[in-house]
Amino acid sequence: MLDARAQLRVFMPLLRYPRDDYVEQVHRALATCERDLKVTRHLEILRKFTADLTQKQLFESYTAVFDINPAVTLDVGFHLFGLQYQRGAFLVKISGALRRYGIDPAPELPDHLPLLLDLATRLPEDEGVSLIEEVIAPCVSRMRLAFAEDHPGFGQVLQALHAHLDANFECVLMNLAKVRETLHGVK
Repeated sequence: MLDARAQLRVFMPLLRYPRDDYVEQVHRALATCERDLKVTRHLEILRKFTADLTQKQLFESYTAVFDINPAVTLDVGFHLFGLQYQRGAFLVKISGALRRYGIDPAPELPDHLPLLLDLATRLPEDEGVSLIEEVIAPCVSRMRLAFAEDHPGFGQVLQALHAHLDANFECVLMNLAKVRETLHGVK
């Protein structure tokens, strides 16, 4: 069984623009997370939603959820800083960390959630857990609120990831102003 941090890898392809193997990735995530009923409940809803969609319908649904709605943009820095100057500094800092660990952000911005999940699995344990608990978890918590608990579709990925984070990490839901202050001394 994978440890909780390594298990974050199963969420990465589910949060990226859907490839031809998206449905298989959902099945892989279900198999990997089978012991966590809260996570699998959400992944099962996602599995049912994606089962009969064409690739074009997957693309359209993904785009409608993550690319058009700012409340659920996968660019974590936007949730932390909006369009403020500090987001640029955050992007530079994350970009350097991605480069150090051999993660190519293209074609996304460095603060794209799947990239941060990948980084969290590669960083030394204390740094990875800090990234999860102080940056990723509060943003995922905020994003998932844009969806009803049983909303079919890609929102279930965020619900499942939130359930995984909640069950395995000491995630304290902080208000985003406090996160900014804690991470960067920004008020």
